[in-house]
Amino acid sequence: MAWFGGTKSFDKAPSGCEINPFVALDHFHLVSHFTDRFSKDAHLQWTLMQPGEANILANRGNLPFARQNQKPEWLSKTEWFSFANLRSYPNIQLRNILIAIQNRELPFNEKHVFTLISQSLFQLGDVTVSGLSSTLEWKRDLSDDIFCKDVYIVLSSFYYEIKNTPKNYQCVNLLGDICNFFADWEPSCRLLAREVAKSVYGWAEEEGQNIERSPPSSAPLIRARQVVLYQHAIMVLANGVLDESDATLLIEMAFKTKNLFTGGHMKSEIRTNKVDIEYLLSKKVDEKGG
Repeated sequence: MAWFGGTKSFDKAPSGCEINPFVALDHFHLVSHFTDRFSKDAHLQWTLMQPGEANILANRGNLPFARQNQKPEWLSKTEWFSFANLRSYPNIQLRNILIAIQNRELPFNEKHVFTLISQSLFQLGDVTVSGLSSTLEWKRDLSDDIFCKDVYIVLSSFYYEIKNTPKNYQCVNLLGDICNFFADWEPSCRLLAREVAKSVYGWAEEEGQNIERSPPSSAPLIRARQVVLYQHAIMVLANGVLDESDATLLIEMAFKTKNLFTGGHMKSEIRTNKVDIEYLLSKKVDEKGG
Protein backbone atom coordinates (compact mmCIF):
# COMPACT_ATOMS: atom_id res chain seq x y z
CA MET A 1 0.00 0.00 0.00
CA ALA A 2 1.35 3.46 -0.89
CA TRP A 3 0.39 7.00 0.13
CA PHE A 4 0.41 9.72 -2.51
CA GLY A 5 -0.77 12.54 -0.26
CA GLY A 6 -4.03 14.28 0.50
CA THR A 7 -5.99 17.02 -1.25
CA LYS A 8 -3.72 19.86 -0.14
CA SER A 9 -0.64 20.87 -2.13
CA PHE A 10 1.59 20.72 0.95
CA ASP A 11 0.55 17.09 1.50
CA LYS A 12 1.97 15.89 -1.81
CA ALA A 13 5.45 15.15 -3.08
CA PRO A 14 6.47 17.70 -5.78
CA SER A 15 7.23 14.82 -8.16
CA GLY A 16 3.83 13.21 -7.58
CA CYS A 17 5.36 9.95 -6.32
CA GLU A 18 4.37 8.10 -3.16
CA ILE A 19 5.54 9.43 0.21
CA ASN A 20 6.10 7.97 3.67
CA PRO A 21 3.96 9.94 6.15
CA PHE A 22 5.77 8.30 9.09
CA VAL A 23 9.33 9.22 8.16
CA ALA A 24 11.27 11.18 10.79
CA LEU A 25 11.50 14.88 9.94
CA ASP A 26 14.82 16.65 9.69
CA HIS A 27 15.22 18.63 12.93
CA PHE A 28 16.28 21.88 11.25
CA HIS A 29 13.35 21.72 8.82
CA LEU A 30 11.00 21.24 11.77
CA VAL A 31 12.53 24.18 13.67
CA SER A 32 12.37 26.35 10.57
CA HIS A 33 8.68 25.55 10.08
CA PHE A 34 7.83 26.78 13.59
CA THR A 35 10.03 29.88 13.40
CA ASP A 36 8.58 33.23 12.36
CA ARG A 37 9.71 34.81 9.10
CA PHE A 38 11.15 38.20 8.33
CA SER A 39 8.90 39.55 5.61
CA LYS A 40 11.87 41.61 4.44
CA ASP A 41 15.59 40.90 4.75
CA ALA A 42 15.23 37.14 4.38
CA HIS A 43 19.02 36.85 4.51
CA LEU A 44 18.73 37.59 8.25
CA GLN A 45 16.51 34.58 8.91
CA TRP A 46 19.38 32.70 10.57
CA THR A 47 19.28 35.21 13.45
CA LEU A 48 15.75 34.02 14.26
CA MET A 49 16.60 30.32 14.26
CA GLN A 50 17.21 28.53 17.58
CA PRO A 51 17.41 24.74 17.11
CA GLY A 52 18.02 23.93 20.77
CA GLU A 53 21.18 23.43 22.80
CA ALA A 54 22.00 19.99 21.36
CA ASN A 55 21.83 21.25 17.77
CA ILE A 56 23.55 24.63 17.93
CA LEU A 57 26.21 25.04 15.25
CA ALA A 58 29.73 25.09 16.68
CA ASN A 59 30.41 28.46 15.06
CA ARG A 60 27.08 30.11 16.00
CA GLY A 61 28.71 32.58 18.40
CA ASN A 62 31.09 33.75 15.67
CA LEU A 63 28.50 34.26 12.94
CA PRO A 64 27.66 37.90 13.85
CA PHE A 65 31.35 38.77 13.39
CA ALA A 66 31.78 36.72 10.24
CA ARG A 67 28.62 38.10 8.63
CA GLN A 68 28.98 41.81 9.32
CA ASN A 69 28.51 42.35 5.60
CA GLN A 70 24.86 41.38 6.15
CA LYS A 71 24.27 44.22 8.63
CA PRO A 72 21.26 46.27 7.47
CA GLU A 73 21.45 50.05 7.41
CA TRP A 74 18.98 50.42 10.26
CA LEU A 75 21.43 48.75 12.69
CA SER A 76 24.65 50.26 14.01
CA LYS A 77 27.63 47.96 14.52
CA THR A 78 26.88 47.57 18.25
CA GLU A 79 23.20 46.98 17.53
CA TRP A 80 24.11 44.38 14.92
CA PHE A 81 26.04 42.28 17.45
CA SER A 82 23.19 42.55 19.96
CA PHE A 83 20.61 41.65 17.30
CA ALA A 84 22.51 38.72 15.78
CA ASN A 85 23.58 37.28 19.15
CA LEU A 86 20.24 37.55 20.93
CA ARG A 87 19.13 34.00 20.05
CA SER A 88 22.57 32.46 19.67
CA TYR A 89 22.22 30.30 22.80
CA PRO A 90 18.78 29.30 24.12
CA ASN A 91 19.15 29.53 27.90
CA ILE A 92 20.43 33.11 28.00
CA GLN A 93 17.85 34.68 25.68
CA LEU A 94 15.98 36.43 28.50
CA ARG A 95 19.22 37.89 29.79
CA ASN A 96 20.17 39.05 26.30
CA ILE A 97 16.83 40.82 25.94
CA LEU A 98 17.26 42.64 29.25
CA ILE A 99 20.86 43.61 28.46
CA ALA A 100 19.75 45.02 25.10
CA ILE A 101 17.05 47.08 26.83
CA GLN A 102 19.29 48.17 29.71
CA ASN A 103 22.04 49.34 27.34
CA ARG A 104 19.63 50.55 24.60
CA GLU A 105 21.47 48.34 22.11
CA LEU A 106 18.59 47.77 19.70
CA PRO A 107 16.30 50.06 17.66
CA PHE A 108 13.08 49.07 19.40
CA ASN A 109 10.91 50.83 16.83
CA GLU A 110 11.98 48.34 14.16
CA LYS A 111 9.58 45.54 13.21
CA HIS A 112 12.49 43.09 12.89
CA VAL A 113 13.42 43.68 16.54
CA PHE A 114 9.80 43.10 17.59
CA THR A 115 9.78 39.80 15.69
CA LEU A 116 13.13 38.69 17.12
CA ILE A 117 12.23 39.41 20.75
CA SER A 118 8.73 37.95 20.42
CA GLN A 119 10.18 34.74 18.96
CA SER A 120 12.55 34.55 21.92
CA LEU A 121 9.90 35.16 24.58
CA PHE A 122 7.33 32.72 23.30
CA GLN A 123 9.42 29.80 22.07
CA LEU A 124 8.90 26.33 23.56
CA GLY A 125 12.49 25.13 23.51
CA ASP A 126 13.94 22.21 25.45
CA VAL A 127 11.70 20.67 28.11
CA THR A 128 12.87 18.59 31.08
CA VAL A 129 10.25 16.17 32.38
CA SER A 130 10.48 14.82 35.91
CA GLY A 131 7.59 12.70 37.11
CA LEU A 132 4.40 14.71 36.60
CA SER A 133 6.16 18.06 36.31
CA SER A 134 8.01 19.67 33.42
CA THR A 135 10.42 22.58 33.14
CA LEU A 136 11.18 24.84 30.20
CA GLU A 137 14.97 25.01 30.35
CA TRP A 138 15.24 28.52 28.96
CA LYS A 139 12.90 29.84 31.68
CA ARG A 140 15.01 28.74 34.64
CA ASP A 141 16.08 32.32 35.35
CA LEU A 142 12.46 33.14 36.16
CA SER A 143 12.60 30.98 39.29
CA ASP A 144 15.11 33.50 40.70
CA ASP A 145 13.25 36.25 42.61
CA ILE A 146 16.20 38.63 42.30
CA PHE A 147 16.25 38.19 38.54
CA CYS A 148 12.53 38.98 38.33
CA LYS A 149 12.97 42.12 40.45
CA ASP A 150 15.79 43.22 38.13
CA VAL A 151 13.46 42.69 35.17
CA TYR A 152 11.03 45.23 36.63
CA ILE A 153 13.82 47.74 37.27
CA VAL A 154 15.13 47.49 33.71
CA LEU A 155 11.68 47.73 32.11
CA SER A 156 10.67 50.65 34.36
CA SER A 157 13.78 52.56 33.34
CA PHE A 158 12.95 52.06 29.68
CA TYR A 159 9.33 53.10 30.24
CA TYR A 160 10.25 56.35 32.02
CA GLU A 161 12.56 57.20 29.13
CA ILE A 162 9.84 56.91 26.47
CA LYS A 163 6.70 57.85 28.41
CA ASN A 164 6.78 61.46 27.20
CA THR A 165 7.86 60.77 23.61
CA PRO A 166 4.84 59.89 21.43
CA LYS A 167 7.13 59.47 18.42
CA ASN A 168 8.22 56.17 20.02
CA TYR A 169 4.70 54.76 19.93
CA GLN A 170 5.78 51.86 17.72
CA CYS A 171 7.98 50.37 20.45
CA VAL A 172 5.13 50.53 22.97
CA ASN A 173 3.67 47.20 21.87
CA LEU A 174 7.03 45.53 22.34
CA LEU A 175 7.47 46.98 25.83
CA GLY A 176 3.89 45.98 26.64
CA ASP A 177 4.46 42.41 25.42
CA ILE A 178 7.61 42.09 27.50
CA CYS A 179 5.90 43.50 30.61
CA ASN A 180 2.89 41.21 30.20
CA PHE A 181 5.14 38.20 29.63
CA PHE A 182 7.12 38.75 32.84
CA ALA A 183 3.95 39.61 34.79
CA ASP A 184 3.37 35.89 35.43
CA TRP A 185 6.53 35.89 37.59
CA GLU A 186 6.72 39.53 38.68
CA PRO A 187 3.23 41.06 39.21
CA SER A 188 4.68 44.59 39.22
CA CYS A 189 5.30 44.16 35.50
CA ARG A 190 1.54 44.01 34.89
CA LEU A 191 1.15 47.29 36.75
CA LEU A 192 3.86 48.70 34.51
CA ALA A 193 2.01 47.47 31.41
CA ARG A 194 -1.05 49.38 32.62
CA GLU A 195 1.07 52.51 33.02
CA VAL A 196 2.37 52.07 29.48
CA ALA A 197 -1.17 51.77 28.12
CA LYS A 198 -2.32 54.83 30.05
CA SER A 199 0.59 56.88 28.71
CA VAL A 200 -0.34 56.02 25.13
CA TYR A 201 -3.98 56.78 25.95
CA GLY A 202 -2.80 60.20 27.16
CA TRP A 203 -0.93 60.78 23.89
CA ALA A 204 -4.12 60.01 21.98
CA GLU A 205 -6.09 62.45 24.11
CA GLU A 206 -3.50 65.16 23.42
CA GLU A 207 -3.91 64.55 19.68
CA GLY A 208 -7.62 65.21 20.11
CA GLN A 209 -6.84 68.55 21.74
CA ASN A 210 -4.55 69.43 18.81
CA ILE A 211 -7.52 69.36 16.45
CA GLU A 212 -8.97 72.42 18.14
CA ARG A 213 -5.75 74.35 17.43
CA SER A 214 -5.28 73.14 13.83
CA PRO A 215 -6.89 74.05 10.52
CA PRO A 216 -9.83 71.84 9.43
CA SER A 217 -7.74 70.34 6.62
CA SER A 218 -5.43 68.74 9.23
CA ALA A 219 -8.23 67.06 11.14
CA PRO A 220 -8.34 63.73 9.20
CA LEU A 221 -4.60 63.09 9.69
CA ILE A 222 -4.72 64.02 13.37
CA ARG A 223 -7.74 61.76 13.87
CA ALA A 224 -5.86 58.91 12.18
CA ARG A 225 -2.86 59.39 14.48
CA GLN A 226 -5.21 59.50 17.44
CA VAL A 227 -6.85 56.22 16.42
CA VAL A 228 -3.47 54.50 15.96
CA LEU A 229 -2.43 55.55 19.46
CA TYR A 230 -5.68 54.26 20.96
CA GLN A 231 -5.12 50.99 19.11
CA HIS A 232 -1.62 50.56 20.55
CA ALA A 233 -2.91 51.30 24.04
CA ILE A 234 -5.61 48.66 23.58
CA MET A 235 -3.08 46.04 22.46
CA VAL A 236 -0.88 46.64 25.51
CA LEU A 237 -3.78 46.62 27.97
CA ALA A 238 -5.63 43.65 26.48
CA ASN A 239 -2.57 41.40 26.40
CA GLY A 240 -2.68 40.62 30.11
CA VAL A 241 -4.98 39.85 33.03
CA LEU A 242 -7.80 42.40 33.11
CA ASP A 243 -9.46 44.00 36.09
CA GLU A 244 -12.63 46.10 36.08
CA SER A 245 -10.84 49.40 35.39
CA ASP A 246 -8.97 47.78 32.48
CA ALA A 247 -12.23 46.61 30.95
CA THR A 248 -13.78 50.07 31.32
CA LEU A 249 -10.84 51.75 29.61
CA LEU A 250 -10.78 49.12 26.84
CA ILE A 251 -14.45 49.75 26.04
CA GLU A 252 -13.86 53.50 25.92
CA MET A 253 -10.86 53.18 23.60
CA ALA A 254 -12.56 50.61 21.37
CA PHE A 255 -15.49 53.00 20.96
CA LYS A 256 -13.18 55.88 20.05
CA THR A 257 -11.13 53.88 17.52
CA LYS A 258 -14.33 52.93 15.74
CA ASN A 259 -15.94 56.37 15.70
CA LEU A 260 -13.05 58.81 15.32
CA PHE A 261 -11.44 57.43 12.16
CA THR A 262 -12.52 59.40 9.10
CA GLY A 263 -10.55 57.38 6.53
CA GLY A 264 -7.81 58.24 4.07
CA HIS A 265 -4.74 58.39 6.32
CA MET A 266 -2.70 55.56 7.87
CA LYS A 267 -5.28 53.15 6.54
CA SER A 268 -2.98 50.13 6.23
CA GLU A 269 -1.59 50.46 9.75
CA ILE A 270 -5.04 50.94 11.25
CA ARG A 271 -6.39 47.92 9.38
CA THR A 272 -3.51 45.71 10.58
CA ASN A 273 -3.91 46.92 14.17
CA LYS A 274 -7.65 46.22 13.99
CA VAL A 275 -7.01 42.56 13.16
CA ASP A 276 -4.50 42.23 16.02
CA ILE A 277 -6.95 43.82 18.45
CA GLU A 278 -9.79 41.54 17.42
CA TYR A 279 -7.52 38.54 17.96
CA LEU A 280 -6.54 39.71 21.45
CA LEU A 281 -10.10 40.52 22.48
CA SER A 282 -11.42 37.22 21.13
CA LYS A 283 -8.99 35.43 23.47
CA LYS A 284 -10.50 37.37 26.36
CA VAL A 285 -13.96 36.13 25.39
CA ASP A 286 -12.61 32.56 25.41
CA GLU A 287 -11.08 33.08 28.85
CA LYS A 288 -14.39 34.33 30.24
CA GLY A 289 -16.20 31.48 28.56
CA GLY A 290 -13.82 28.93 30.11
